[in-house]
Amino acid sequence: MEYNYLLDLAAREQDPVRRHALVAVHLVSTLTICERTATKPFNPLLGETFEFVTDDFEYLSEQVTHHPPVTACYCRGKKSNYLFQTNQKTNIKFGGKNLFMTQQFRSFVDLPDFGERYEVEFPVMSLHNFIIGTPYIDIGETMKIHKADSN
Repeated sequence: MEYNYLLDLAAREQDPVRRHALVAVHLVSTLTICERTATKPFNPLLGETFEFVTDDFEYLSEQVTHHPPVTACYCRGKKSNYLFQTNQKTNIKFGGKNLFMTQQFRSFVDLPDFGERYEVEFPVMSLHNFIIGTPYIDIGETMKIHKADSN
């Protein structure tokens, strides 16, 4: 939620095309962590929660299974009306020299004031040089963001 101000802007934007664009920019910005780190992710214990509350938003996540690791996340805007929800479970496939990582679940951004829900399919990512060399993550394929039924 590093760039949550984009969801604040989207929740107040009257133009539906700009609203969709702001949601898309926010979701793409969540992938910037890939250029900053390629280390082992945080792996909390089963039932462990993390809560982060600021003047702008409330964020809560919980480790709902440990093997395989699945984390449920929920974020609610306080300055504007938006919700961000996801379950994070990564499927990993070994490709000879690379690890290919795909998210099993989709993410959702809700803008209740407009009755809109955006459904997100994250792109496949690959980890290179994980045995020898400096590891880095490459983002491939396409991220899909579309309006879903808000019911």
